[in-house]
Amino acid sequence: MGLRDLFGGKGRAAEQERILEEQKAQEHQNAVDAQKKAHENLPWPTVPRLNILNIKDSNLLAEDPLTAERKDEIGPLVFEPDLTPDQVTGLTLQELLFVQLTMTLFNRKAALSNYEKNHRVVYNEFLNRIHKAEKFYVLYDKRTGYPLIDGGFVPVYLEKERAEKAVELYKAQFRDIAVVERDGEGAPAPENGAKPITLFDYLYYIGAENIVVDNGWYKGIVKRSEISVPMDWNSDPKNTPPSNPALSFAMTDYVSEMRWPVKYEKREEILRKKTDRMMALIPSGRFIIPSRVAEPTPEQIEKLPEGQKVAKQVQFPAVKVNEKMYLPVFTDLFEYSKKFAKTDMRPVGFEYKNLLRFVAGNIEGIIINPSGQGIVVPRDKAQELLLRAAGIRPEQKETSKEGLKEALAADEDKKD
Repeated sequence: MGLRDLFGGKGRAAEQERILEEQKAQEHQNAVDAQKKAHENLPWPTVPRLNILNIKDSNLLAEDPLTAERKDEIGPLVFEPDLTPDQVTGLTLQELLFVQLTMTLFNRKAALSNYEKNHRVVYNEFLNRIHKAEKFYVLYDKRTGYPLIDGGFVPVYLEKERAEKAVELYKAQFRDIAVVERDGEGAPAPENGAKPITLFDYLYYIGAENIVVDNGWYKGIVKRSEISVPMDWNSDPKNTPPSNPALSFAMTDYVSEMRWPVKYEKREEILRKKTDRMMALIPSGRFIIPSRVAEPTPEQIEKLPEGQKVAKQVQFPAVKVNEKMYLPVFTDLFEYSKKFAKTDMRPVGFEYKNLLRFVAGNIEGIIINPSGQGIVVPRDKAQELLLRAAGIRPEQKETSKEGLKEALAADEDKKD
């Protein structure tokens, strides 16, 4: 083979490769142009409203963080037939969420090519930003002491300045909000090595499963479970510390609604539904009760016949509410520690049906999370909830020892 043939062969191969690349580029451009034509005259999205609530004479729209020129630059990413991670990693969070919103809205108008795959590319980058975040800024409702719940979602921000601006937006809706900084997964470990619980781990215990990031601007929705899974205690479920995420969330949602000083149509109906949801969850809960073992006094020992021992007594505290005494019970160790962490009391777990045996004498009922939501359940109501959970209607069988025994028996039958 001569030199001419050798270099001629290489030249032909290079030419064929160039032609192939041009064909691919043209096919790509044709696909992009076709998608643009299918969505022509559609404007780029603007910043969505904070929420669906209407407040007269209030401006609840934040300033758009993206210029028209920047939207023209990044918006066409939604027309890409095969979007790659490299095409979105350089975007800011707001730019990323703008592209995600644009993709969703345009796909409703006319199907975008490879929509599910391309949307996943954008969403995965969004999740990556959350995983890498060192700090989160959460809006806390001062009236409840818990993260704000807005339409079932907990608003979280990755920038403090944006969170503080959101506070002003919510003020127009008569919300009393504070920004609280919480650690993310990307937070550096402290010098003592004791890394605090991250935000999304904490959100599990309060039942916040739906998170909205950067609400008030281009926003992203994420499930808490996509970021963090519940702790694995590696033990028998009976030895696992009680936690009641769904009940915790229902109680916070109810208290938030109750303490929100606004009036609107169907508010009473909404409150009733939130009350019913909360009460329906209580009987299936497993709670923590503070307790301690009381040692016998010298006087008790002296009164006993020689050789007989005084039986130790288990003591439980009581909380006074409106001159009535209630047994404090807690949904989890976080709530328990607010009131009893620095006492000689010890946490003990009880199923709901079993803790009712301690509601007697001058104890008028239970109070759930007295340093938190503070939900009071009077004795009669507490017993009624157990009856209803067992399928026994209180109007048929009044709250009595017989009715409660039947409720407990029915509960055991369900387990068998």
